[in-house]
Amino acid sequence: MADQTNTLKIDEEFKDLLRPLNSEEYDSLEESIRTLGMAYDPIIIWDNIIIDGHHRYGICSHGGYDFTTLDLEFDSREEAKQWIIDKQQGRRNLMPMEIKYLRGLKFNEVSDSWENEGKNSTSPVSSMADEEGVSTRTLQREGNLAKDIDSLEPEI
Repeated sequence: MADQTNTLKIDEEFKDLLRPLNSEEYDSLEESIRTLGMAYDPIIIWDNIIIDGHHRYGICSHGGYDFTTLDLEFDSREEAKQWIIDKQQGRRNLMPMEIKYLRGLKFNEVSDSWENEGKNSTSPVSSMADEEGVSTRTLQREGNLAKDIDSLEPEI
């Protein structure tokens, strides 16, 4: 851990993609790290930017606990964001509104990249709807919801 603590970077956009842990979740994570004397799961990084493990990194850095890292490769920020969203959707007990927001973020990225490619391939939106078990119209509404939420002031 020693050398990497100073080289890891926090990207606020990546960090803020999801809500912070509530106090019970945070306390449980901190207790687990304290009991083990280290973070059990590695901190996922991309070019020394933390992609997953912001809470673990904060607890370990502040408390002097060891941690490991796992470096993943992404072709773009958008790909890294999609990985974060997909990873978190499978990990946390998200509230229904959080699921809609995350699915809306993913829909916006998928539909924007498809439009930029000239719509020459099969619609990834249809594939996404099938994977998520919702209609394309639901994805469109959730995409609008995500845009509306992102347009709000951070304090709200």
